[in-house]
Amino acid sequence: MDFLWYCYIFLIGSIIGSFLNVCILRLPTGESVVTGRSHCPHCNHTLSFAEMIPVLSYLILRGRCRICKAPISIQYPLVEALTALLFLGAALRFGFTPYTLLLCIFFCVLIVLSGIDLRTMEIPDILHLWILGLSLAHLLLSPSFFREGIIGFFLLSVPMLLLSLVTDGFGGGDIKLCAVCGLFLGFRLVLIGFFISCMTAAATGLLLMLRKKAGGKTAFAFGPFLSFGFILSALWGDVLLNAYLSLF
Repeated sequence: MDFLWYCYIFLIGSIIGSFLNVCILRLPTGESVVTGRSHCPHCNHTLSFAEMIPVLSYLILRGRCRICKAPISIQYPLVEALTALLFLGAALRFGFTPYTLLLCIFFCVLIVLSGIDLRTMEIPDILHLWILGLSLAHLLLSPSFFREGIIGFFLLSVPMLLLSLVTDGFGGGDIKLCAVCGLFLGFRLVLIGFFISCMTAAATGLLLMLRKKAGGKTAFAFGPFLSFGFILSALWGDVLLNAYLSLF
């Protein structure tokens, strides 16, 4: 029976992932994410139900519009598959609990945030407010978490804010993201997530420089790296922390 539930969660995740693609495309332009049919951005062909099956439609259509044959962005199946896998990972890690539901919504917001930041180099404030709402819900479910969440809210955001005033090294969106994610995850997990983010960003930047696709002063979106770190920390941060402490 559990296997069927996990399959159902994976399916729901892929369907929601399809909606997240809509959010990534429409939120920056101010378009409604609940009205208006999905369409090909090249020929405006309105997509049928058969053309919107998560991941599968992309494979059947071989990554091209059925009408104009223009290429379909790989973003669509990647977001759908990633959302499904994260939903499944949350259920496997924490079971069928209210926290798992909050975590799945948290992952959805971070996926949308990453997609928009990659496209526009900006993070809409509405996404910070979503995570803030999730954080408050988490505190209501777990009042004993209040102290850890409050410390997490300030632990990274205050030093980042002070540093940005001196060096302009962090954007306002990144600072707000660390604040609300700290409130949701707590100071231990947000610190682990930030460390993962910095290491991943540094490795990516070094790789791009070695391939001569970026210079030392090239600006790139930090939101996706933060999201990656916070997602990993939310799922396995306590495991990583315990493994590290066991070395001493």
